Amino acid sequence: MRTSVHKSGGFPAAAPAAVVIESRGPVDALHRSVELVRGSWWRVCGISLPAFVIASIAGMVLQQRPHKRHRPRRPAPPHT
Repeated sequence: MRTSVHKSGGFPAAAPAAVVIESRGPVDALHRSVELVRGSWWRVCGISLPAFVIASIAGMVLQQRPHKRHRPRRPAPPHT
């Protein structure tokens, strides 16, 4: 019987790789991720968490970047 990802202390970091490389379904990929991460949880978390933080900060910086302002269009002259 398989245990859930939460109960087994798994980390779903390897699930996307299991879906793409091993052609697994979503639930099976989560179980495979638990197998792959078992015993290396802190190492995987220690790499994934800073990567997530850096990507989030970069995304926020890019969103706050001022956009090039375009001149407002002149209204079209009325038809006579």
